Amino acid sequence: MQKLDFKLNTFTGIDDVTASAIVAEIGDIARFTSADKLAKYAGLTPSQMSSGGRGKDRNQR
Repeated sequence: MQKLDFKLNTFTGIDDVTASAIVAEIGDIARFTSADKLAKYAGLTPSQMSSGGRGKDRNQR
């Protein structure tokens, strides 16, 4: 992680193993044009699921 110069392990609760897993899952972060798109890819944004006038919010994925 030090060679890659990522600072993920500076967050509370994220060690080198967790940071490595995040980097492995995301890949090249430059492919996301915004933080919102990265959050949507990670399934962290709610989406509206509705049918026939009834619906509910749920996380994507």
